[in-house]
Amino acid sequence: MTQPTQSPGLFLDSSMTAESDFLASLTNPHAPYPWQPLSPEAEAYFTAAAAELDDPLVETSIAAGWQNFSAQLSAHWDGLAATAGVAQVLTAEFQERIPLHLLQAIALPPQRWPAAASRF
Repeated sequence: MTQPTQSPGLFLDSSMTAESDFLASLTNPHAPYPWQPLSPEAEAYFTAAAAELDDPLVETSIAAGWQNFSAQLSAHWDGLAATAGVAQVLTAEFQERIPLHLLQAIALPPQRWPAAASRF
């Protein structure tokens, strides 16, 4: 039986990447994140960061991205629930450690989570 060996070029490439990332961070003209967020110097950093988010284009792209993500998540969840029987899989795996009513609540589709939360 032979074991795969790593290519020496792979190590050199990752080493070069780390060095170039470090050099780029040293020569970056923008100030890094303030380590003391309550210091007076940090106020300018947070004001500039908040100003970047006030752009309506950013808000619309965030909203569109969220709708896309939630649609993909919903489609994935519906497909998983239809094919695998999520409650059965969770019960088989975790029934000895987690109460059954919690496993059943976890297995619910996201649309029914608010109704299930009222039971706890």
